[in-house]
Amino acid sequence: MLAAAAPASNVHAIGVGHKLVDAAPTGDMAVRFYVSRKMPKSMLGDVSMLPATIAGLPVDVIQTQPAALAATPPYQSRVRPVQGGTSDAHFSVTAGTIACICRSTDPGDSPNALLVLSNNHVLGPADW
Repeated sequence: MLAAAAPASNVHAIGVGHKLVDAAPTGDMAVRFYVSRKMPKSMLGDVSMLPATIAGLPVDVIQTQPAALAATPPYQSRVRPVQGGTSDAHFSVTAGTIACICRSTDPGDSPNALLVLSNNHVLGPADW
């Protein structure tokens, strides 16, 4: 568990994925922290230091700029191709937003199948 004083000012996203070494995936799963600016450990205090592992997974710190979602104009205009920030929802739900488009790595899916990432309460009926 991360302390409340974690380096939130520099961390803009957290995920799980393959650990990267020199921008190449190692095949080992890791908790990935995306930061605006990666700094040497010698410049970080105890409060700003991320843990080396979380739940037995190594922590990987990746420097990248925050993603900017391109929200669609009002009145739910049609956007093709679909992109993150687009308004979408199951017909029984008032409104929701697509977070992003993901590429599947599941061997059961078509190679490089594209998927929409959102929340269950957005893409499914409200009573699911």
